[in-house]
Amino acid sequence: MKVLIVDPDAARATSLAEALNGTAAQPAIAPSASFALTMLEWNQQDVIISRAQVGDMDGQELYSMIRADPSTKGVRFVLIASDVTPSQAAQLGIDLVIPDGLIGPAIVTRVVHMMRRDSMAAAVPAPAVTPPVIPSPAPSPVVSAPPPPPVAPAAEPVAATVAMPPVVAPSPSPAPPAPLISPPAVTPAASGPALKGAAPPPPPLTELEAVGMNGATRTFQGALGSLSLEDLAQAIVKGTKTGRLLLVLGSGGGMIAFEAGRIVHAEVGNTTGETAFQSLVAASRRQSGGKFCFIPSAPRDLANVPKTITRTVAELLNGAAQAMNEEK
Repeated sequence: MKVLIVDPDAARATSLAEALNGTAAQPAIAPSASFALTMLEWNQQDVIISRAQVGDMDGQELYSMIRADPSTKGVRFVLIASDVTPSQAAQLGIDLVIPDGLIGPAIVTRVVHMMRRDSMAAAVPAPAVTPPVIPSPAPSPVVSAPPPPPVAPAAEPVAATVAMPPVVAPSPSPAPPAPLISPPAVTPAASGPALKGAAPPPPPLTELEAVGMNGATRTFQGALGSLSLEDLAQAIVKGTKTGRLLLVLGSGGGMIAFEAGRIVHAEVGNTTGETAFQSLVAASRRQSGGKFCFIPSAPRDLANVPKTITRTVAELLNGAAQAMNEEK
């Protein structure tokens, strides 16, 4: 059983994960709802344990997004909150509500009990329905009919002259109307040849909030205040994703390109490469209210992106930390 813990409090989430390690569960931690959606697509957890407030949205909003997605609507959802009653949870469809304030082992006990109860309910077969036996009706007694009365001979028919009505010639039936002739269908003019393999342009940074789906692939977005740029880059690298990470900061926008889990390019303003990556990390730490949006794409869509970075993400983050220390 894979469990995803959504909690911005790192110490509290770690304590719950350690309690889950004592069972057969495989825990993972997400500090925000946006990060939880990303990890859920990559790792496909079975259970989500979410706090009522998880940074960029509340637990009930996260639950609604998970239930609305056909690929995740079967995931068990546990909400830790004190202002949601069991009747309200049943009305919303939340699987389990745990009061706030319980420690990790108490939470684990309730979650394990819920999973065992669900597995037992699924294992019990439905009772067989025996059709009711309808008794056959009793045979009706045979009643002999009385003999028919004697039939008197019929009298001889009397010849009579019957006046026949005059023969009226049938009126000719009207001719059927001529069939309507439909006008010939107008064939639209053929359009020019479609461009094959052309990648859709990335959305402008000013329309970041409007980005939701990229074809059939989920596009993730959120606030940098609840998730640092360093953690976000490491998560994308760990998932071996390919695509563009768009950033909106108070001083402007930037982009980091990933190819099969490696950072290959970064740009901000007129700066590219490792210097641009370091500038984006420093700006995300200094400024508040930044936003991000990761748009997955096929490798061919990055064919025109220059390869300005060859170092690993660990080396890039170490270089960014050294550069910020030198500035101080």
